[in-house]
Amino acid sequence: MLRRYLVSLAGLVATLSVTSPAMAIPFLGSVSASAGGGFLAPVGTGNTRPGGFVTSLAGQVDALGFDASASWLGSDNQTIMMEGLFRKELSFLPMISAKVGAGYLGQALLSSQSELQHLGQVRLDATFSPILLPIEAEASLGAASGLDFKPYLLGSAAVHFSFIPFIGVFGRVRAFGTQDLSTMSQAFELGLRAKL
Repeated sequence: MLRRYLVSLAGLVATLSVTSPAMAIPFLGSVSASAGGGFLAPVGTGNTRPGGFVTSLAGQVDALGFDASASWLGSDNQTIMMEGLFRKELSFLPMISAKVGAGYLGQALLSSQSELQHLGQVRLDATFSPILLPIEAEASLGAASGLDFKPYLLGSAAVHFSFIPFIGVFGRVRAFGTQDLSTMSQAFELGLRAKL
């Protein structure tokens, strides 16, 4: 009886892993953290945020098809962006993860002021993780707005490469701007990520 139960449980886990590797880790639970550095490039005459070196930190915890994440971007000892996001996994396709989420976004990416503008955001994230390859590609697209209902657009693209188990490097480009994208800031980052 016990043997039959264990075989059935092993079959369930194997089915989840083979059917959708993108869902297998969230089902069992995972934790990741990353740190990086790069530079900020302001675009548009209306953007008074000076360009320069930036640092970034991020963390994520996922389980049962949901995840919670937080990230921070700083420049010259000043916070220019921070966010907290709660997302739900939508994809059941092998190698593909699609998540929709909502959360908080604080930003000072478009002005030289030190005070953050507080916004709510919605976002769609997609990740492609080829089986048996140490590469992962991800992209996101979202919108944010404050109580003044002035919309902003945000997006990012990243590639992760794991050279040893649980540790990898990443390159990321992210952008935040006004609805017509006439004024925006772009951040280009390189860093390390640990994932368990």
